[in-house]
Amino acid sequence: MDDLARIRRAYAEYVTACFGQWHEGVYAAFASVPRETFLGPGPWQIGAGVVKGRRETLSDDPAILYQNTAVALIAEKNINNGEPALHARAMTALDVRPGERVVHVGAGTGYYSAILAEMAGPEGHVDALEVEPSLAEQACANLVPWKQVSTHHMSGLDFPIAAADAIYVNAGFNFFPRPWLDGLAAGGRLVMPLTGAEGWGLMISITRDSDGFAAECLMPVGFIAAEGRLPAEKTGNLERLRLQFQTISEVQSLHLAPEPPDDSCWLDGGDWWLSRRPLKRVRWSLPGQTPRA
Repeated sequence: MDDLARIRRAYAEYVTACFGQWHEGVYAAFASVPRETFLGPGPWQIGAGVVKGRRETLSDDPAILYQNTAVALIAEKNINNGEPALHARAMTALDVRPGERVVHVGAGTGYYSAILAEMAGPEGHVDALEVEPSLAEQACANLVPWKQVSTHHMSGLDFPIAAADAIYVNAGFNFFPRPWLDGLAAGGRLVMPLTGAEGWGLMISITRDSDGFAAECLMPVGFIAAEGRLPAEKTGNLERLRLQFQTISEVQSLHLAPEPPDDSCWLDGGDWWLSRRPLKRVRWSLPGQTPRA
């Protein structure tokens, strides 16, 4: 094993485990995909993801890239290849399995699309969507080795989604797009940043269940705002989101209009609301018996 491969494996172990969880598929994908392929020649601007928090690396040694740091893709637009540990945690919740169909919204230059493709395997499929023209062009070239990936220069709001097993979103939205929820297959997962006007919010995991949508808030995050966000006056109390970070573990389900919020409401988004109430689960009995909730 060469030095860079050894470094990549150590990096993969760290980013997979540093949130206290483990997913073998996430680890294997991070260990196999060369990050330097997707970030161009160095030196690179690395740091917190904002201009004042970045610094340029002292060399073009690709080993520098195998740490938990954002790397600028288009610095003047504050577009980055984000922190790997954050994405590893989100992908652990997304739990892509071999053979599944995945939609990746906000693919950038394709690094995390390649991670998803490794998880889905050669029998799966990943649609990588990127609205920024230069990044979409780079992603198309970078992802050639992954034959199970199709790259699209388009908004995730315009892509027709049907029977997706997993949707992974890498841009901040202030609502839950209904076509994404409707496009999930039974048991399908949506992991996306729900963010306010300043870009801060929560990474949320939504799972389509027979009785609705189960929800889990994974962690606080900051993401660049997506194109197509709704006006602030249509997103209810979303600007209060940062004040509720300490209670994110209470969220258990997502409900949509016309169902009105009840006393379990954790956050009212106008035409959707997050609830502290779990979905009703059906415990199936023996043949001839009545199922019990």
